[in-house]
Amino acid sequence: MYGMPSRISGAKDMIISIRKIKNEVLITLCDEDIIGKKLNFNGVEVYINPKFYRGEKRNEKEIKELLKKATIINAIGKKSVDFCLKEGYIDKKGIIDIDGVPHAQMFLIPRNL
Repeated sequence: MYGMPSRISGAKDMIISIRKIKNEVLITLCDEDIIGKKLNFNGVEVYINPKFYRGEKRNEKEIKELLKKATIINAIGKKSVDFCLKEGYIDKKGIIDIDGVPHAQMFLIPRNL
């Protein structure tokens, strides 16, 4: 079940990447064991593309610091989504299930819009 934080402190089984796109900082966070897998979402194939999710293995402490820079977060996998939930970046209602794998996104919207 989603929303139950996993105890993975110190583990390096999440992959994080950081991309700057204009004024945005896109961070992808993915469980290492699902990169390259093909999932099914309502009849549509969803490929966990290594080109998009490529990055570095990091532990929770490192990831926590890096997420502070994000304006956009794309997280997939139980460990990654649970971590973002635990840290307050996403809401449980915003998690979708893709073939048994949780996925969530976060967009930071400036207050001055």
